[in-house]
Amino acid sequence: METLLEKFVLDGGSMMLVLVPCSLLMVGGILQGLIRLRRFRVIPSDIDRSVSAIRGPEDRTDFLDSMSQHAAPLAHAVWFTLKHFNESVARPCRSVMQQSLDDAMVEVEEELYSGLSLLSTLYTVAPLLGLMGTVLGMIDALSEFQASQQRSVALLSVGIQEALITTLWGLAIAVPAFVAVQWFQSRIRHYTRVELRSLVMDIVDGYYMGAGEDELEGTGRDVTVS
Repeated sequence: METLLEKFVLDGGSMMLVLVPCSLLMVGGILQGLIRLRRFRVIPSDIDRSVSAIRGPEDRTDFLDSMSQHAAPLAHAVWFTLKHFNESVARPCRSVMQQSLDDAMVEVEEELYSGLSLLSTLYTVAPLLGLMGTVLGMIDALSEFQASQQRSVALLSVGIQEALITTLWGLAIAVPAFVAVQWFQSRIRHYTRVELRSLVMDIVDGYYMGAGEDELEGTGRDVTVS
């Protein structure tokens, strides 16, 4: 009796040497995305503790240095927002800070989306690989049918069934990868358009906390671009 391994893997032909590794990459890509986009990795709590310890220009410098080396997207967003401003000057006006925040969100969003490139490639390429395997299998099946002394529909159907295995594998890889990418993208949009924006502005407030009233709302001339 034919086993499942023989029916769904070995009978698929040489293209299975590509499709099986692709399926493993798909599973690994989904697991990686689930880990990367967990809330405590995107928004770690230690950043709030770091900004609350700022007491002056030197602390601001240390804080920005730590943000530049931090792996969390929230830290990257803070770094991209504040890196153009001299640590010792007053807080820039709200419009300047908002523009810097918008630019930072673009950078962070691109970083987060770059982690989905593997899954995006797989759900595009896997069906094509499966179709290629099916075409090659059909060619082999028709060649064997033509060369056979006893031609029958049963013989041809076996060859067609084996050829369609690769199509099945291609779709089985592409569908979960596509669904995962759509879900991950919705998570990323929520982070960058809602949570990260609000948290970065709270951190910026803490970063400039203790400045005088005139400093809290400076002008564009108060900004020193590095």
